[in-house]
Amino acid sequence: MKYNIKELRQKLNTTILGIILLVTTSFSSCGDIDSINIKVAPPIEFTSLLKKRTVNLSNKIGESLSVKQNRDTVTYFFKYDKKQKTNTILDHYNDTIHFGTVTKYQNIYLLNEVLDNGNFKLSAFKLTDSTIIGLGDNYIFDWALWNEINTGFYHGMQLDPANPLVLTMTKKLAKSLFTNTLDSMTTRYLVQKKIFKNEYTQTDTINEKITEKPSIKMTANSIIYPNPVIDKLILKTNIRLTNQPFKIININGKIVISGVIKKINTEIDCANMLGGNYILNIPYSNESIKLVKN
Repeated sequence: MKYNIKELRQKLNTTILGIILLVTTSFSSCGDIDSINIKVAPPIEFTSLLKKRTVNLSNKIGESLSVKQNRDTVTYFFKYDKKQKTNTILDHYNDTIHFGTVTKYQNIYLLNEVLDNGNFKLSAFKLTDSTIIGLGDNYIFDWALWNEINTGFYHGMQLDPANPLVLTMTKKLAKSLFTNTLDSMTTRYLVQKKIFKNEYTQTDTINEKITEKPSIKMTANSIIYPNPVIDKLILKTNIRLTNQPFKIININGKIVISGVIKKINTEIDCANMLGGNYILNIPYSNESIKLVKN
């Protein structure tokens, strides 16, 4: 049986994790879990960061993100400090899994943590519309990064051959390093949030749900404003909904406007719509947002 490089890397990392979980389970059943010493990857430091603008994860992704993990769903939460420009990522146990700046390179997010010696510890995750790799898998990521460095392709990032654990940031090599590291890890799938299961098409249902003078309407993923709208409506979504279609439906179920979400803040021209109650629907995320046209 033949495997490509990515498949071999994934099998290696999965095997390592499986051995760790087997040992942990065995000791736990004997009541000696506190005596286990799990071997961690050698600490890798970077003397500098990839020169990219820092990002606010809660703006880019949203305040939370849910991921399928085996039969469970794991949720991560994002908080941003505007003054320090730092992101905090919490897991579903409310434990901090990252505190520091975040930079974005294409679809890879680099998590930068400052060490006591002034160097940096870097980890990363890769996000698409439906999948994620690396987030919350710190232990596996560290070993995958170590294994990738040991391929011998990254001598150009090593300042001192005698100390291969301290690397400098080289754009071309860094891109290859983090891309290959993440490609060797297991892909997990996002859980899409559902706010309204059905689109409102009944006149009495819409009138019952919409307040007379709302200003902002939001769901877990999207916000519209101003609401009521006179001419220009802003649809603010997270990055996962970019290039996804949307439609505005009147009380008779007729589509009066349709289009594509081109960016995080999409402007929609509602000037020609008749006054009344509408629903803005995003099929991909199954969101239905109540809208009033004045």
